[in-house]
Amino acid sequence: MQAGKLWNQIELQRTVTTRDSYGEPIDSWSTYKQLRAEFIGGAGREAITGQQVTGRGSCVWRIRYLSPEPKITKRVKFGTRTFDINEVENVKQRNRELLLTCTEVL
Repeated sequence: MQAGKLWNQIELQRTVTTRDSYGEPIDSWSTYKQLRAEFIGGAGREAITGQQVTGRGSCVWRIRYLSPEPKITKRVKFGTRTFDINEVENVKQRNRELLLTCTEVL
């Protein structure tokens, strides 16, 4: 892995459950790790759902290996864009880099 390619600053986020003034649980996203990543191209698609055009974009982020590996219940935030993590791949099982396959949340 070439460190010079990791020039995007991203945040890994996870859900945190808190309580409101009535004691009801509220789920929100909280940043637990900031790191550098390489954006690897992706693909997008559009679909017509309920007489409305919706778009979905997918991409791959390359990051240094983290232990423990991020779970698919987490998400990536890049600037104002957010991505749900669909798959985490430990490249060649060498514990050096991870590929996060993500879908953009629109």
